[in-house]
Amino acid sequence: MSTHHLSEANETAAPHAPYQLAAESARIIAAAARDRFAPPATISVLHTIAARLETAAAALADHQGTLLPFEATEALAEAERLAAENPQTRFPKGFTNYVLAPLTGRDYPVPAPLTPLDPSLAAREADLTYRLTLLHAQFATATTPQAIDAWLTSALAVQRDLMRLAGEVAVDNARPCNQPTAAGPTPEETIEPLPAGPTPEEAAEHAELDIDLTGCTAYTVGILRLAHTKGLRPQWGEPRGNARRIVLNAPTQEGAFGSIQIGKRSGKVLRAEIIHGNAGQPRQCSGTNAVRAALAALPTPAAAPARQ
Repeated sequence: MSTHHLSEANETAAPHAPYQLAAESARIIAAAARDRFAPPATISVLHTIAARLETAAAALADHQGTLLPFEATEALAEAERLAAENPQTRFPKGFTNYVLAPLTGRDYPVPAPLTPLDPSLAAREADLTYRLTLLHAQFATATTPQAIDAWLTSALAVQRDLMRLAGEVAVDNARPCNQPTAAGPTPEETIEPLPAGPTPEEAAEHAELDIDLTGCTAYTVGILRLAHTKGLRPQWGEPRGNARRIVLNAPTQEGAFGSIQIGKRSGKVLRAEIIHGNAGQPRQCSGTNAVRAALAALPTPAAAPARQ
């Protein structure tokens, strides 16, 4: 269902009460569990999770009290336990918060950073995390069954893909070529003090990027180097329309992530969307100067010692 149709649904359909919203969410997650393709043993667990969610939905649908019905909380806790004990079901920790959020204000589940060493895996993580943030923002405002179904189903699919990616990252990070080499000198072996490092501006000017910058203007290259010094690990993502896309993804939950769009023909920075931290609000900016200013305002990780 398109965003346009969802907007029409939100405008024409009567909003559901909080308990009805929660019940609808439980039914949608149950349907997603039953529809997942998996080996027979996992299918059995998925169907049990779906049954617990359906029990919770039935208890919530017609509830009129101020306290959560015990039958619903017990069923949701059991579904959460089954998913935690069987990660191959691809439901993240805290996934029942999608049901409880309208009633308790709990946060939606956000996975911890995967910190992949492979740039292509880092780009995939950044893209999925960015999509999940946007879906959570849409789901938080959904008030009709059609909108809840569309946004929650999409969010569950992204969560599933992130859990699959976590397995790939664990395997790739454990490769021998990704292991640290011999340790550096001990403090006793370091005789002379280390020289002061470059300022952030000098680092941005001379930062080396491990991506192909062919077709980018000098100013664009400077902006991407600035993003690199801010710890955003810029990597090429999938192009969109007439623009190429750089994916940004800091390795920590507190870091920034988002994307920069660059004209395919001009090589100039067109616009960017930057989110500072998993709980941050998207910041959109257009034009090279605005994008550079937005990046410059971000904190620089592991700042070099002050010059003497």
